[in-house]
Amino acid sequence: MKRRDVAQFLIGTAIITLLSGCTGAQNADSKTASLQSNVSAESMNEGYAGQNFSRTDYQGWQEQVADASQDGLHVLLRGNDSCKVVGFHPNGEMEPEVSVSCAEAGSFEALETQDEITYLASSDGETVRIYRLDAQGSTVLLTTWACSQGVLDLMPGVQEDFYLLVGDVVENPAFESTYLENTQVIHLNADGTGVPVTAPTDTEDVFALAKNVDGTILMLSNQRTTDETRVCVYALGDSGVEQLDSFSMGRTRLLSGTGNCLYLSTDNELYTYDPTNQNLTLTAKWVNWGVNGAAVVGGNFLTANQVLLWSSQKTWELSPRETSEDAITLRVGVLEPFELPVQEILDFQSAYPEYQIETVTFEDQNELNLAIASGEDLDLLQIDELDATRYEKNGVFLNLDSYLNGDKDLGSEAFYTKLWDMTRQNDGLYTLMTGFTIQGLYGPQETYGDEQALSLAEFRQGIENSRFYETTVRENTVTWLCSVADFDQNGMLSPDGQENLAEILSLCAGFPADFEQVDFEISGADLPFQWLNLSSLPAAYGLEDQGKALWQTSELDFWGYPTGAGLSFTRNRSYGILSTSTKRAETWVFLRYLLMSGSEDSGIPVRRATDAPLLDRLVSQVNCQALGYASPILAIIQEEAAPCFAGEKTPQATAEVITNRVRIYVGEQQ
Repeated sequence: MKRRDVAQFLIGTAIITLLSGCTGAQNADSKTASLQSNVSAESMNEGYAGQNFSRTDYQGWQEQVADASQDGLHVLLRGNDSCKVVGFHPNGEMEPEVSVSCAEAGSFEALETQDEITYLASSDGETVRIYRLDAQGSTVLLTTWACSQGVLDLMPGVQEDFYLLVGDVVENPAFESTYLENTQVIHLNADGTGVPVTAPTDTEDVFALAKNVDGTILMLSNQRTTDETRVCVYALGDSGVEQLDSFSMGRTRLLSGTGNCLYLSTDNELYTYDPTNQNLTLTAKWVNWGVNGAAVVGGNFLTANQVLLWSSQKTWELSPRETSEDAITLRVGVLEPFELPVQEILDFQSAYPEYQIETVTFEDQNELNLAIASGEDLDLLQIDELDATRYEKNGVFLNLDSYLNGDKDLGSEAFYTKLWDMTRQNDGLYTLMTGFTIQGLYGPQETYGDEQALSLAEFRQGIENSRFYETTVRENTVTWLCSVADFDQNGMLSPDGQENLAEILSLCAGFPADFEQVDFEISGADLPFQWLNLSSLPAAYGLEDQGKALWQTSELDFWGYPTGAGLSFTRNRSYGILSTSTKRAETWVFLRYLLMSGSEDSGIPVRRATDAPLLDRLVSQVNCQALGYASPILAIIQEEAAPCFAGEKTPQATAEVITNRVRIYVGEQQ
């Protein structure tokens, strides 16, 4: 999401301005240059707090939120062999639960309430069925459609017809998330005939259907480009599909509401969009309302003082709260696509009610650099995998040693301060990470003796007779190997750096160009070691069990790769206090809170875990900081490796080009 006019986006945007924000007109082209903010001077000191709206626990039920009616929020809950529809009202009352048998029809996957009539859609992998829920809670079958895909959304037409969004929901285990694939819209006529609606483009996935104030059916899609994700809005009519608008926005969900606005939610922000006037408005940051936006499944905006959200198996009401006129407002910047620790921010504001955290999102590093150079009012910056060294060496951040000295709670007995010290620049500590990831290799003890790291020759020998090659793409492998090795600017520009890089390129060239699913499981017999990418405490606790499963032993050794430097680490959620901040002491209070929280959302916490001897051992073997995936050096390697893998350059010539480019880059930074 592009950051636009952030000074306007103050904490606690009043909902009354949200509901009145769909009247103005704005040119679609100008929208991507400047978003409007409906913030009045009277509302700048207002905030909203989330309060549990329902005492009923629905833990274990899967939910699908309806487009709510004018007087409440309706939720479809799915169990193993039954479903129920629950209605919540702003006065705190709940409608009687309506039990719906879904055993025969399969799981209900869409729910829509229009004109006080509730429609449900189900899929059993072969047929999609659309039902109407009558006043007695019984389902009346209206129409069917042969389809092997799941139902994603449902929208009634105007003459007993329906628009049906279907598609495949694909699991992404690497990121513990899902994404849509092969989406399509079907127009089901009253007689049961279906007409596919032409997909916008091959790079778009439709994620929601909506209805405009004039009754026009709207289709919303995520369009993927090389450098961004855009939301596209289409009108579906007799003449076909007509694009109304397009704007830059990340992963988006459609929420319900009154009036002629659409309510678009990202993990961090809430927007309103008026399709008639093509007016997109940044309404508020979720965190400033006391809500974790990533957990918001759906919601309904009813009145100026009634907003109902379905989040984390509970219904929440957003209600006004009073804030002090002299509240301490801290402005925290973050670079997309990384996210701030939302839950920790919420907990901090609860523990310190005199503080308000305002988030500022930057689209790319150039935008961030411009903001820093222009002296924009920022107090804290979350840098994650940015080239932190550049900022640390050039006086962007405050030296934090004075805050750490004498703070016994932040000493080596309670924290892995060794990792902090490895990020020092110019005899100062300018950033502090709250979490980290450890990378390297692991396998049975004594396989490679007492070596701290494998050589390239040992690594090649270890995998050349295995089926490891069949499961790894060469572009991914060179990224991985170069990122976890001691291959920062010092390692690369060392006497052996160019030679090591050439051997890495030669090794990776033997991996396949494209991934193919291989029907086998890698075992200890296939490979004498495994990748170590330790990013959570549960994973650390489970390493010995993994050793037993792979090699029938829990006695493990750990090795770095490939230069003899030992294990490497990547800093997660690293923070620096801006040297230009006028609230340094206050910002430290917030940063210290993040450190003390020991949250596992940022990887392995730098705050030491109790009774974790294996993790202590691993940290003791860490001897270098890995390149982050966002490193400019790694980007150079990836760019120049492509012609090498295509056979246009030798590994030796490619390594020379990369080394020269890195040398130029380092000189520019200095």
